[in-house]
Amino acid sequence: MPTPTHSPDFKTVNWYGREYRFSAQQAACIQVLWRQWLSGTPIVRDELVLSIARVKARSLKDVFKSAPGGEAWGTMIADGDRRGTVRLAEPAECNVRNAECGSP
Repeated sequence: MPTPTHSPDFKTVNWYGREYRFSAQQAACIQVLWRQWLSGTPIVRDELVLSIARVKARSLKDVFKSAPGGEAWGTMIADGDRRGTVRLAEPAECNVRNAECGSP
């Protein structure tokens, strides 16, 4: 399975073989989620992502309602384990520590 990669500005992401393109606000949020994922704390509160990314929106879901990155919601971005949390969603056969899937 391909290793996840991103452009320097996170506007283009290849997530396990699927390419996503993001607006500047969406990319800022993806960058926050990506860093949390790499740090081993992949589940993050919506409001924290928005705050760190400096994006003014009612909810993170609102940021991803439209193109170009709207298709990432529910595929690359999934609900966390509690209400109001999100995470980057790895393919079912992968997990954060599985090097064969290209994860850190």
